[in-house]
Amino acid sequence: MKKCYSLLLIVVTMVFVFNIVCLADSGKVVNDDNGHTYMRIDEDVDWCTAKEYCEELGGYLATVTSEQENKFIYDNLVKSVHKEHSCWLGGTDEGSEGTWYWITGETWNYTSWDEGQPDDARGAEDYLMYYSPYDDYTWNDCDNNIYSGTYPCLGYAICEWDSLDTGSCGKAKYDESSGVLSIPCVEFGDGVLYEIELSSPFYINSIKKKESYSTGNMQIIGGRNSCMKK
Repeated sequence: MKKCYSLLLIVVTMVFVFNIVCLADSGKVVNDDNGHTYMRIDEDVDWCTAKEYCEELGGYLATVTSEQENKFIYDNLVKSVHKEHSCWLGGTDEGSEGTWYWITGETWNYTSWDEGQPDDARGAEDYLMYYSPYDDYTWNDCDNNIYSGTYPCLGYAICEWDSLDTGSCGKAKYDESSGVLSIPCVEFGDGVLYEIELSSPFYINSIKKKESYSTGNMQIIGGRNSCMKK
């Protein structure tokens, strides 16, 4: 019985925790042009932390390889918060100043820099963002030191998945007629998604393995320790 109560406590706790997380961040949106899924994480952090957040969710800090994708990300995820918050993208020139690349290894063949950018202010701006003080759709380079400058380099993470909606928390649904509570997407720390069904008064009906987190065929360059905090 102790094991049953422990599992029940974990499941019930996850219902509340996962729904709190969903309310805090943007919803996931799918770009029909490339089939990729995107989400904004509403916490002001530095670039390295933003990168880690996306990778922990099985995705990567978003890359922008076309005007269509740039417009889609801005209109759906950045525009609503842009007046007060910057947003990070997965571009950097931390390896060699002036040589920008996407952390996924995709070809760097599209840019949307604001006028006069990138300027590598203070000799330390190596990370890509939609910068709050600048015009719509345009990019800025910023550093990874949250205490530097008039406008600290903090921003929300824009995460991307190139496989359909893996890593999402999902939303719990309750069927009044059957009394079944379905939690479509739960992760127990093993990198695997599970679907759980509970029936009143919260007996566990089933726990079904779904699919492992995946970034598709993208390989993240560098990993967590690649950030050069300045």
